Amino acid sequence: MIRARLSLLGVAACALVTGFLLVAAAGRSTAQDAVPRVEFGLLPLRGYELREARFDPPFRIPQQDGTVKLETFGWKIVITGDDFPVRALDPILWVDDVPLTRYERCAADGANALSYAFFDSTLLRSEHVLQVIYGKDERTRTKLLERLDPEKLIRLPDAERKGLAFPELEGVTLEGVAADGRVTGRGRLAAGEARLAARFGNGRFRVLATPIAFAADGAFAVDAGDLPKETTHVAALYFAKGTTPPAEGVLAALPKGVELLDMKPLGTKPSAR
Repeated sequence: MIRARLSLLGVAACALVTGFLLVAAAGRSTAQDAVPRVEFGLLPLRGYELREARFDPPFRIPQQDGTVKLETFGWKIVITGDDFPVRALDPILWVDDVPLTRYERCAADGANALSYAFFDSTLLRSEHVLQVIYGKDERTRTKLLERLDPEKLIRLPDAERKGLAFPELEGVTLEGVAADGRVTGRGRLAAGEARLAARFGNGRFRVLATPIAFAADGAFAVDAGDLPKETTHVAALYFAKGTTPPAEGVLAALPKGVELLDMKPLGTKPSAR
């Protein structure tokens, strides 16, 4: 699912993205044109970076049985912004309904940043909404304009990844979305199932009948038939085991057990390999 990016320039752990965010309410755009920064809420957030990380010394995570688990590797979400004031309440990064509280302040290229560490690889399965809030102070809740995009993961060099035993990640990447309903891509899911959905211009979606079946190498090709005329994008949705796929709904308010794996506009063509 995730395109490998090797960081060979020795960038710091809190290396920052310099591009600004695109509004993602209409889905992830394939264009990466720079746009003026848009402030949303009270925190002027600029963007984020997603990267693999090695922790030395390792994180010490207390377990319920009284033991301590040492985490030597994991992932970081680095949130950039103009200002993150120091307050009695700590800033929390919510990844949909999962709070990340292990953070450090850092700076690069004259910008401020909050770097959040996490160890649950399932957070990289889907395109989650990111929000920053100081404690429970709703006046500070600020949503990033772009969803977490697992395809933007910056990986460590292969030799280092192998030594740390990074796990194979779950997820789905749509590679080709034709107007005639033929959809290609690749992915991996340990449990649950992935289904395609037609996304309309008003933000609603309709689940398509044909399920996704992965080949041994993770590739898939689905002939979804004639798409509704209102279709602007095709989305891949994850349904947890035991979840009944709804016939339709709103992407901004997915029910529990349903996640947005990927979404591409009609006309997307597979990149050359």
